[in-house]
Amino acid sequence: CDRFKVGSVVGTGQSTVRHAICTETGREYAVKYIKKDPDRVTAVSVLQALVTECGLMSRLRDQQNILQLAGVFESPSCYEIVTEYCPGGDLFGILIERVQASDATQAQGVNSSPAPLFNEAEAAATMRQVIKGVAACHAKGIAHRDLKPENVLLCQSRIVLADFGLAADVHSGPLFQCCGTAEFVAPEVLQTTCDGYNQSCDIWSLGVLLYILMCGYPPYPSMEELLQQRDHASLRFPHDEWATVSDAAIRLIRSMLDRRPECRPTAAELLVHPWVCGSLDGM
Repeated sequence: CDRFKVGSVVGTGQSTVRHAICTETGREYAVKYIKKDPDRVTAVSVLQALVTECGLMSRLRDQQNILQLAGVFESPSCYEIVTEYCPGGDLFGILIERVQASDATQAQGVNSSPAPLFNEAEAAATMRQVIKGVAACHAKGIAHRDLKPENVLLCQSRIVLADFGLAADVHSGPLFQCCGTAEFVAPEVLQTTCDGYNQSCDIWSLGVLLYILMCGYPPYPSMEELLQQRDHASLRFPHDEWATVSDAAIRLIRSMLDRRPECRPTAAELLVHPWVCGSLDGM
């Protein structure tokens, strides 16, 4: 689009994302390029997915903790999704930096046991904004279905949810598609029955995210292990990494990672949880 001066690559994956400046206002944006496929059937599928993604993002317009859609454009070779620009990068990058710093500290023998990657006040403040984004989605009948650190962006003083490529409308009934990212996907998504699943799958992903913020690795490193460990007792908190984490945080994580979707707290309930609010003693 001629309205934007496109610059360096700021993200890669299934699509390329570039930094851009609006030539009319000087404001910064991010442009995601989705290549058109020469195969007609695939091209129609890509277009349908794009329409769904942008439609759901439009329903979340002006939500503080959701990446804001600025426009969609088409060129002969690709579609261009323009969103606000988040100069702080993503939560995954911060996690990598802290894991590396923790490993270096351990290698020097400074501490006998590793400290949490995020102290509980930091983790609660981070999760509070992420949960606000999820609550906004759920209030509009939208399941994100791909919550993970790479899709949590830092935009000035805000934390926003991004990448609605797998998001779905739950107003029309249960969901059945098996999708998501291995370490973060809820068990009911992998074991879809005739009953399907709902937006509670996002609460599981939030529980995995909080678990990682505390110790640096997921509770179930693979889908195979998640499916093999079928009972609630299989969720473990090894003493070396979790010795300094409060019982309140561990109980919260257990509730979010309950294998029974109907027993998990809702996003709205999480927002008033004392640990998430940062109102517990010692935080």
